[in-house]
Amino acid sequence: MDSKAMEERFTKLIQEHFRNPRIMKDLCTKECIVHFSYGTDWNVDETIEHLSGLSDPPDCEIHDCFATGDKIALRFRALTKHESGGTLIKDENIIGRFKGDRIDEIWVAYD
Repeated sequence: MDSKAMEERFTKLIQEHFRNPRIMKDLCTKECIVHFSYGTDWNVDETIEHLSGLSDPPDCEIHDCFATGDKIALRFRALTKHESGGTLIKDENIIGRFKGDRIDEIWVAYD
């Protein structure tokens, strides 16, 4: 898969996964693992279960995305409404590894 196609696929995953977690089944391998910087690892089904429980999924702003070889890096901002009326902002850096045309591993770090 070329870099542009990888960027399009990974961007689609990030833009849609909060509102439609099951998109991971379409874009990731069955063996895909999501590694979080705080030490937790989830498989696709665990990630979908967690994301499906969000009552007010955040909006995403993609800031940077680039691919090389079988790896891809993306930086985005998640914006969520706070009960006080303000906006919660969470900046995330994500690295992915592709296996063929599917995402096989994801590393997540955020502020």
